[in-house]
Order: sequence, then C-alpha cells, then structure tokens
Amino acid sequence: MRITCLTQKFSILNFHFLILNSQFSFFNSHFLILNSQFPMDFPSCIYGPPEMLYERKKVAERVRRRVEVVAAIIRDADRILATQRGYGKWCGWWEFPGGKIQAGESREEALRREIREELDADIEIDRFHTTVEYDYPDFHLTMHCYLCHIPDGHYTLNEHADARWLTPDTVNTVRWLPADEGLVTGLFPQKTF
Repeated sequence: MRITCLTQKFSILNFHFLILNSQFSFFNSHFLILNSQFPMDFPSCIYGPPEMLYERKKVAERVRRRVEVVAAIIRDADRILATQRGYGKWCGWWEFPGGKIQAGESREEALRREIREELDADIEIDRFHTTVEYDYPDFHLTMHCYLCHIPDGHYTLNEHADARWLTPDTVNTVRWLPADEGLVTGLFPQKTF
C-alpha cells in the first residue's frame, strides 16, 4: 500500500507510526480532530492511501472556513444602532447590521446592499473604521467595519428581531456577538465592560 502526504512538512515519527500501524482510518481521524482543535499549530497534512485523501482534505477544509463580511456602525450623535439577530445559532445576540460580500462587489457596494435588504434604508458611508478578525468555533470571520449614518433617520426591520439606539451608558445592556463586542469597546473607550 502506498502512503501519500499532502505537504512536505511531516515528522519522521508520524511516518514511522504509519508504517507500523495498519489502522490508517483510526490514526487519520485522530489527526484531523487534533488538527481542527489547533489549526495554527500543526501543518495541514493528511496521511493515508491516495484514494482517501480527497475526502479527508474536504473534511479538513470544512473545519475552518473563512467568512468575509461588511458591517455598518450607524451613528446618530453619540448613539449607535445595534440590531438583534432573529435566526440561526446566534439568535437573540446583538450585532452591527451588514453581511457577506457577493462576487464582483466592492465592500462599500456590499454594505449599501445589505443595509437596504436588512433595514430598508439608504446609508451614507462616512469612512472606513477597522477590520476585525475573529475565530468562531466553526469559522474564521473577517469583518470590515464602516462608520455610517442614515440621512433621513428612518429604517424598517426586515430580518432582525429588534433594533436599539445605544449610548455609552446603555451599550452593555445587550448581549453582543463576540466579534462585535471588541468593536464596541473600541467605539466607547472610556466605558468599562
């Protein structure tokens, strides 16, 4: 039986273990679990018979998918608009509105489209604020954040369960999504959370 490795970086110890151990599926399942728990510390190397590598590579890719989104920090004087998710795993948590960038869109185009879809509002983008990188358990999030305002001040919730204008005194009265929470701290640095 031939053994193939998808990367040049593999330890001699693991290679010898494979030769001595005929239970490839047992070793590979444990290696994939270990690799998914520590994706930055171990090379993405999958061992085993060539006919099984494609399937194992697909599993490894799903372990840590990357998601790139845009978010609007909508301001009105000293207030920011927070929206509450009404669906999915994070239902009930609060976030800045926004969403995924579609193929061929600029970040700004994606942000305007997402806010029209979610809040039925036209925003004016004041400036780019920051990019947040956050590791959720099942994906890595890259969130590009823009300071914005709604010129006429009107919006309608199309996807979210609720929305609130928050001030520095009320900003920690909601349960923020983990990636957004760090952003809030930076918006109101004088406030302790």
